[in-house]
Amino acid sequence: MLTMKINLLWAPMLLVASSAQAGIELGFGLAAQSGSRVEVPIVVSGLVDVSAPSLAAYDLDIGSDSRRLAFSSVSFGNQLDVFGLGINPAAAESVGPVPGLLNLYELSLDSGNDLDAFQADSFTLATLAFNVLQPGSSDLTMVANALSDAHGESLPGVSVQTSATVTTVPIPPAAWLMLSGLGFGVRQPLIPKTRLRTGFKPAFDRVYRN
Repeated sequence: MLTMKINLLWAPMLLVASSAQAGIELGFGLAAQSGSRVEVPIVVSGLVDVSAPSLAAYDLDIGSDSRRLAFSSVSFGNQLDVFGLGINPAAAESVGPVPGLLNLYELSLDSGNDLDAFQADSFTLATLAFNVLQPGSSDLTMVANALSDAHGESLPGVSVQTSATVTTVPIPPAAWLMLSGLGFGVRQPLIPKTRLRTGFKPAFDRVYRN
């Protein structure tokens, strides 16, 4: 399976709240494309390891280019569920008639003291998976509707990455991969046993004789 890393371009940051508690950032992580699927993590950093402040709840609107990407699934991280109980209310849902707009939220049911004691300072909130409809550059947007600390207060001093660009590439047709990688159905003249200079490593080398 063709796998490659896709760089997300950082765009201007939005300061959600001003406070002496600075340095917390929320944004898009490094995306990865595998075949016709691309995964984009949502990451937070700058919290204090095993101490307050901690993140206990978030409500985000994530926008994507519906002509190029179609939301497929979400995988939530484990730092709002530090004991792995799997009972947090969490979902990724389409927002009304707006194409490509997704509401992402999670509410921790762990106690505030447990979150402060065990939550990491940087982690992935969730990873969004999209099917690639059309290769190319696609804009992603993020709006933070709510960010709460472990004691039910608004998490202060958070810089939110409001937009980014993810670039996907086309994948070769399956038939082409079969022919170039395996050689089935193709008669070739006698050639030395040399590795083909292509972007893919053949599964094995063959010599065909007429």
